[in-house]
Amino acid sequence: MKSTLGFLLASFITLLLCQTTFAQNEPASPSYISQGTYHGQSKALSDIPAMTQKEFDELALKLRKRKENNKSLKYRSYPFAETAFPKTIDPVWQTDMGNSVSPKAPLVNFDGQTSPYYPPDCNGIAGPNHYMQTINTVYAIYNKTGTLVAGPTNLNQLFGSVPGATYNDGDPIILYDEQADRWLVTEFSISGSTNYLLVAVSTTNNPTGTWHQYSFVVPSMPDYPKFGIWRDGYYVGVNNSSANDIYVLERTPMLTGGTAQIVSFNNNWRPITNDGFVCVPPIDNDGTFAPTGTPGLFIAINDDAIGGGSDELWIYELAVNWTTPSASTFNRTQQIAVAPFDSNFGNNWSNIVQPGTTQKVDAIPQVVMNVPQYRNFGTYQTIVCCHTVDVDATNHAGVRWYELRKTTGNWTIRQQGTYAPDANSRWMGSVMLNANGKIGLGYSISSSTVYPGIRYTGQTSGAYANATGLMDAPEEIIWTGTNSQTGADRWGDYALMCVDPTDNETFWFTTQYIGSGGSRKTRIASFKIGNSPTAVTTAATSITATGATLNGTVNPNGLATNYYFQWGTTIAYGNTTTSTAAGSGTSNINVNFPLAGLTSGVTYHFRVVAVNNDGTANGADMTFTPGGAVLTTTAASAITLTTASSGGNITSDGGSPVTARGVCWATTANPLVTGNHTTDGSGTGTFVSSITGLSANTTYHVRAYATNANGTFYGEDLTFTTLCGIYTLPFNETFSGTTIPTCWSQIDNQGNGQIWQFGTITGQSPNPNLTGNYAFLNSDAYGSGSSQNADLITPTLDMTSFTGITLQFNHYFKSYSGSSGKVYYSTNNGSTWTLIATFTTTSTTNPATFNQSIAALAGQSAVKFKWNYTGSYGYYWAIDNVQVTGIGGNTLTVTPSNQNVTLAAGSTNFAVTCSTSWAASSDATWCTVTPSGSGNGTLVANYTANTGPARTANITVTASGAPNVVVTVTQAGVAPSLSVTPANQNVTAPAGNTSFTVTSNSAWTVTSDATWCTVTPSGTGNGSIAATYTENTAITARVANITVTVTGLTPVVVTVTQAGAAPTLSVSPNNQTVPASPASQVIYQVTSNTTWTASSNATWCTVTPSGSGSASLTATYTENTSLTQRIATITVTVTGLTPVTVTLTQLGAPPTLAVTPANQDVSAAAGNTSFTVTSNSAWTSVSDATWCTVTPSGNGNGSITATFTENTSTNWRVANITVTVVGISPVIVTVTQAGAGASLSVSPSNQNVTAVAGTTSFTVSSNSAWEASSAAAWCSVTPSGFGNGTIAANYQSNPNASPRTAIITVTVIGLTPVTVTVSQDGAAPTLGVSPESQTVSYETGTTSFNVTSNANWTTSSDAAWCTTTQSGSLNGSFDALYEENPTSSTRVANITVNAAGTITQVVQVIQLGFVGIELTEGSVISLYPNPSTGLFTVASPNGKAFDLKATITDATGQLVLIKSGTGLSSYAFDLSHKARGNYFVKVETSGKTLVWKLVKN
Repeated sequence: MKSTLGFLLASFITLLLCQTTFAQNEPASPSYISQGTYHGQSKALSDIPAMTQKEFDELALKLRKRKENNKSLKYRSYPFAETAFPKTIDPVWQTDMGNSVSPKAPLVNFDGQTSPYYPPDCNGIAGPNHYMQTINTVYAIYNKTGTLVAGPTNLNQLFGSVPGATYNDGDPIILYDEQADRWLVTEFSISGSTNYLLVAVSTTNNPTGTWHQYSFVVPSMPDYPKFGIWRDGYYVGVNNSSANDIYVLERTPMLTGGTAQIVSFNNNWRPITNDGFVCVPPIDNDGTFAPTGTPGLFIAINDDAIGGGSDELWIYELAVNWTTPSASTFNRTQQIAVAPFDSNFGNNWSNIVQPGTTQKVDAIPQVVMNVPQYRNFGTYQTIVCCHTVDVDATNHAGVRWYELRKTTGNWTIRQQGTYAPDANSRWMGSVMLNANGKIGLGYSISSSTVYPGIRYTGQTSGAYANATGLMDAPEEIIWTGTNSQTGADRWGDYALMCVDPTDNETFWFTTQYIGSGGSRKTRIASFKIGNSPTAVTTAATSITATGATLNGTVNPNGLATNYYFQWGTTIAYGNTTTSTAAGSGTSNINVNFPLAGLTSGVTYHFRVVAVNNDGTANGADMTFTPGGAVLTTTAASAITLTTASSGGNITSDGGSPVTARGVCWATTANPLVTGNHTTDGSGTGTFVSSITGLSANTTYHVRAYATNANGTFYGEDLTFTTLCGIYTLPFNETFSGTTIPTCWSQIDNQGNGQIWQFGTITGQSPNPNLTGNYAFLNSDAYGSGSSQNADLITPTLDMTSFTGITLQFNHYFKSYSGSSGKVYYSTNNGSTWTLIATFTTTSTTNPATFNQSIAALAGQSAVKFKWNYTGSYGYYWAIDNVQVTGIGGNTLTVTPSNQNVTLAAGSTNFAVTCSTSWAASSDATWCTVTPSGSGNGTLVANYTANTGPARTANITVTASGAPNVVVTVTQAGVAPSLSVTPANQNVTAPAGNTSFTVTSNSAWTVTSDATWCTVTPSGTGNGSIAATYTENTAITARVANITVTVTGLTPVVVTVTQAGAAPTLSVSPNNQTVPASPASQVIYQVTSNTTWTASSNATWCTVTPSGSGSASLTATYTENTSLTQRIATITVTVTGLTPVTVTLTQLGAPPTLAVTPANQDVSAAAGNTSFTVTSNSAWTSVSDATWCTVTPSGNGNGSITATFTENTSTNWRVANITVTVVGISPVIVTVTQAGAGASLSVSPSNQNVTAVAGTTSFTVSSNSAWEASSAAAWCSVTPSGFGNGTIAANYQSNPNASPRTAIITVTVIGLTPVTVTVSQDGAAPTLGVSPESQTVSYETGTTSFNVTSNANWTTSSDAAWCTTTQSGSLNGSFDALYEENPTSSTRVANITVNAAGTITQVVQVIQLGFVGIELTEGSVISLYPNPSTGLFTVASPNGKAFDLKATITDATGQLVLIKSGTGLSSYAFDLSHKARGNYFVKVETSGKTLVWKLVKN
């Protein structure tokens, strides 16, 4: 392993771990309980504009201002690395790519969003008809072909005014709540003083619609949040290593906008972290919910190198109690040992290499990747998850994945593997299991030679059934990288795989890649694994009042496939058509099924389903309405301030003539004909509609409608926005509302959503003293660390006819350091701006008044004004009562202001007084006016007869340079009338419809007090009410009261009386076809109004034994291991009725085949060997080699005998044996036969040669290729040959007297090598020694003599005090070691050197004697005793006085003693306190020096 922090730290953490493990038996109680805040519904996301390029650039600028957006990341350490496993390679490393099925390229593959951040935090999810992706702070919505339908838009636009949303902090998560058919989007808010989790839940399954908005205050920073959907809550895990990190939000009320609770826990058993980064994510429930009462699940990894112990998966359970939240518990319930893994990529966050740069990217190896998944298959439950590991201790990243299974009791590992099939790193994985038992795995890939790209692989249903632990599907490419990431190590973070909920088969994956210029781009792709069929639902055709044809396409993808349609009045369907064969081709085929006996006016859902042995595919849900008109809406065109053109195309009348058609519009989605609408004829075909009376700068929804006898039907909902007008003077704005005024605009220069607001400021000192509502930007409210730079801009003002232009407004500017308010004007519609005034100090009065004339604006036609506030945690600027006036201009008056007219059609006049040309328009279709005039004149208003209540038309008269004038025509109405007949309609128990006749001269509305009876909601004048009733399944009659209301009259109540039903029983569908594996369950719908019992005639299929009324009947079936299809008959009985039988058809098991071993090695001799066949089918075998014959066929388990002939060749050979079972890929095994025995001999065994250089040879006899080599550098040989041949041995001269031998080895593969030798004589011996003598001092020492020889030689000395190196060889030297001469005499040692065959050489070592100092006649100084105990004397033996200076050092040269003396004949010394050893005594006297070696005992 790579690093350790030592034993002490490891011991400490081990102790901590032991304590933590002990604590896991005590469930934790909540640490925080609170309620979230519901903030209402968002705008429809389709109505929120996409980000402009300018806004995206501002987002990037915001990032650059932050300088470093990565979280605080710490040093990674691995304190238990020395004892951690694995020690070498990953034990479940998959080193080869899968190839069990044909490669399958992505179904769709398109670019997602681009992010200015590192990393992009990219994740996304598929729903019924859309794919929604989020990156850091932005969302986008696509249809499933990759077309953008909403966004990209800042995420805080979805949350609107929710507290904390303005910061747009990000870390988004998006999931699809499959059981609720709703979307979930979250982000955190951490920039203000309060931490929030912001959560939005869609109100429908269309993410472009409206969303419920929630905020939850949380006690700790919710970094790196991960969400999971569960039956009873939205579960959350966050990155927090010391406080609240586990949450659950109350799911049920959030689906409908109710009040929701939040419960939090401090996880006492979170994995040990040493880098400040740990997250225990929740497990997300895909498909069928976990059994009722199952606690929410969380999962984490424990790496033994970090936390000690062993490598494990940790399972946690959160049991929430929403009735008594304080009774909720959280616990770690399992620690599951897994194959050892290594998450150690070193001590930093730069791990994965890339080409062309030293920058590495983060592997994120310490957490489970987004998102761990749970599935409930009925008889068993599964969890799949993955994380990043190092497969070989070289930072070679692979994806470790697991499948856990639970039948009863605890979770266990069913299979696990590490996918890293080549030298490239794979990381940032996400793994999912679909409903057909296939696993999809997506990931990033990179190495020093491969740019970061995106790929996927998977496990087929066959490999899944056998739990092979291998991704056996081929690896496929989503994106081939062309660039490396530089400048940051963070990568991906939130890559996500999901399973399409419409077919529970298709996988979707999204993650990042690097585009040109280093851009952080994302990719979105879908794919399938294996050969499951493809099913596509297409529109219903031949729609009549009671019937339709269901349509679709099916592609069997090469396997025998059946198809059927599911249909019903809800997406639960409840009805199934007959299962029909679709063949086994590889192309799309059109399929259909006619339905009859449908209820007119009722909307039906349907989809096509295809089934083969590899899986089930569901087409998308579609709808049709029998008897309903089919039509589309024409996009709006010719849009002005108050008008637009639209229309539609009716392609089918549904079997009943269209009596009215047109378009309806409103400012909300899906307008109805009871609101604003046009009437544009009747019948089918295209029509054009003129829309009038609109407001400027307003977004409208429009859709075409068509009415026939079965009701009113609509085209798709489209939107358009009216134009903003050009205003003239005087111009006034009081900001009376709480939204931006019409045609005003603002620009968020900071890009953070902190912009101008409209209303009032509270909590300041002082508050602005302005009247009513006003415009303001409150910097103080956004908190510390926030900056604002936003413009508030007027509409365009036309001042062509004006001079003396004056701008006036009231305001209050409260200053703080660095904040400013500025006012500008533009004369070119905002292209360029001129500064009018700047405010940097607090206003002196409250309010202050600004009033300034601006001569430059006179005569300008495209004038705008702008107020800019800039500040960083400043105070505020508030603005009110903006007025722009001028001198001159045109005049316009119209009189009278109103004309009252009678019921009858006619006309009336208004007098126009004007100094220029004028134009007039009416907002009512029943009142038309003179469109224009010039100067003084008459405006004629023509009106139609009124048969309803009183009504008013607004007539707007405009003239350039003059204020608009509005006058009205008020037309009297008739007294309202209302009658409805008959008073009651008696109807039978089956579903159907009936009608009532309405006679009225007014608009009327209709309601029913019974949910089982729906009615036409409204109408105008004479008409009819359609009452549609559902089947009465009860035996008692029931009554619906229908109330018809006209304003000003007493409502009329009529009734529908529906008879009770006789006992009934039906069961649907008639048959369900299911795959052979895995064991699972299906649902049948029992429709009855009494109790019933059910039974199955097959032991492999058990059913719900009884029930009451309409309910689900569950059929649970076991795995079919037989190849044969089987059918269970299910009988449902009601007393007094004929029993109803339905069937469950289970397909036969797919054929299986395995052959072992993969190879048999055999000898060259003839013989036979065998292979074991494991199969459930008939099989055949064939060999591709004539020398190897095999058992030709068999059935089921058996063996194959392979008989082989003798191999006379020396080469080995291979026979490929192909074993085939129909319907699956063949298996190939091999017989590898060795070659015949090779031969080799070399002669002679030795060649004798002289000392002179030359060449000799050897003869080789062989039937094979051979190689030759010499072990001696002085002898080179022919390196190789084939068959019989000669080896030439070239030898150099032998300079030495000794003979030498070269060993030559000859080799043939498969044989024992043969050795021969070349023996070379030695040269004549020689010997010389120099110098002849060496003179040395009396002290102990060493001297050397040089030897020149080509032979071995020996030395000896005749003196005991002189010893020598005993022997040597060739040229060299030897040492003479001599002892100290204790005498004053010179002595000589004679050293003899001998070499065989040469003359003996003698050299000498001459050692000088010890020299004393003579004082007088022959006397000397002496030192005694020596050796001594340390007490010794230096003296003159004859008593002669002398002077001395003595210096004593030890054997290392360290000074021991200095002593001087004068006039004495002896001097005493004491070294008894010193250590034993050798000392040197130096005496200086009479100008001479004498040295002794003193030995102290």
